Amino acid sequence: SSDGGSGGATLDGEGLSRVLYVTGGGTLTLEHVHLARGRVHGDGACALVEHGSTLLMTGGGLRDCRPFGDDGNAGNGGGLGLINGSYATLLGANIESCAASYGGGVSVIGSSLVLLNLTIADSSTLVSDRQSGNGTHGGAVFAYAANVSASGVDITRCNSFDGGAVYLTTDSVATFVQSN
Repeated sequence: SSDGGSGGATLDGEGLSRVLYVTGGGTLTLEHVHLARGRVHGDGACALVEHGSTLLMTGGGLRDCRPFGDDGNAGNGGGLGLINGSYATLLGANIESCAASYGGGVSVIGSSLVLLNLTIADSSTLVSDRQSGNGTHGGAVFAYAANVSASGVDITRCNSFDGGAVYLTTDSVATFVQSN
């Protein structure tokens, strides 16, 4: 679709599949591209970046993405799943209305993420209580053995049992500057 809302193109998974997959050390640069309505069995419903790959995203954003299933084992990173030594920089690329077991907006596992001048809004984990024992961490961002750097980031209306905004665990390092 060429109607990207506030300019740019939209890549729409139509609720049927993951929108974007970068693997094997690949590098992808997106400018003013919106990723929408991704659904997948597994991680990264809108976008999955893995195995030493890189995503650079300027403008645009990720919205309305989630894994299939509504339990704590459905998948990580509703908007973006970043795993296994990968890198992503999002500049002005907002993340909205995404959900996952861990990291409703973004899940970063063994990788590095830079967020600049953007909003993560209305994102959540799929399970909001500890009864299930799964899927309760990081409504906006979940980080495991990861590096997260953020500046000018506004996190609003994100929900999870633990870390409605951000949840860091196991050797993760995060720096937030001038962020809400």
